Amino acid sequence: MAENVSSEPLYRQVYSHILEDLINGKYKEGDLLPSETQLQSIYSTSRITIRQAVSLLQDQGYVQKASGIGTIVISTKRALQLNRIISFKEENKDNKIGSKQIAFSIHKPSPIIADRLRVAKGTKVYDHERIRTINKEPIGIQRVYVSTDLVDLDEELISKPDFSLYETFQNQGIFISNAVEEIEARNADERIASLLNLKNSAAVLFLSRTTFDQNQRPVEVAQIIYRADRYRYTINLTNNDGTDYTV
Repeated sequence: MAENVSSEPLYRQVYSHILEDLINGKYKEGDLLPSETQLQSIYSTSRITIRQAVSLLQDQGYVQKASGIGTIVISTKRALQLNRIISFKEENKDNKIGSKQIAFSIHKPSPIIADRLRVAKGTKVYDHERIRTINKEPIGIQRVYVSTDLVDLDEELISKPDFSLYETFQNQGIFISNAVEEIEARNADERIASLLNLKNSAAVLFLSRTTFDQNQRPVEVAQIIYRADRYRYTINLTNNDGTDYTV
């Protein structure tokens, strides 16, 4: 690796490099990663650093260590988690993210959006749509609705590449508490396929989310489309009450 000038721990940098190789097709599912010794040579770092990086890849479901065999690649898709609410910016902090606004308007919402935002009749919403990129590759489209009674937004602010709605909420005393999210598989229509550089009818993940603040007030309705060839969802399931399901 090049000289470390990043504030990130070295193992996180190695992790990010290997992850990009996985996603970009250098390693396929079923392939073996190079050995620890080989990775040490590739990244000019210690075995401890390599082990930390590979352990993080394993924790996130990208690789699996097999005794006597090595480290096997089991997924090459970015993992989206369902455990907590984070912004796109935070979720992809290890990568170079970008954003391109493709639509912005202020209008009366449809009955469905109005109901989910619980806005009074006649209240208008900000409606903005953006293409999200990682390392300059389009990976998703986000369409977000926010009541004009809630915060002050404008097209110039939203069009900034580093704009974060959740940071804007926080700056105005609105703190995200929880969200309800529905996920379904769809096929890309001609417009979506064109925006995401996909073939017509390619598989995509469609997410519909309603986000609530600390007072359980709905503050955002988001409709998000991700490339299914680049993303997968992970969720941690727990048995908090200790129920014995073997009986």
